Amino acid sequence: MSRAQKLVNKAVAVLQRHTPPDGLNDQKALAELRSLFDDSEPDDGRGTASETVKLAKGVLQRHKENALNDHQAMTEMYSILD
Repeated sequence: MSRAQKLVNKAVAVLQRHTPPDGLNDQKALAELRSLFDDSEPDDGRGTASETVKLAKGVLQRHKENALNDHQAMTEMYSILD
């Protein structure tokens, strides 16, 4: 299994813990996701998992720049990681 696929699997696990009512709120989930993706090594690979990582990093970067609010960022992360 590639590093990118392992990262995607960890991110999906964070999203699974986000489910209400007892799950993580948007801010906590985004903080965990940012930590996962920021700590990951650059991946120049090709394939579905590598593309997913690039898209997720883009969403997190736009959220960091305040181009997306918490809810918008989570909605995009769900669409990318589902």
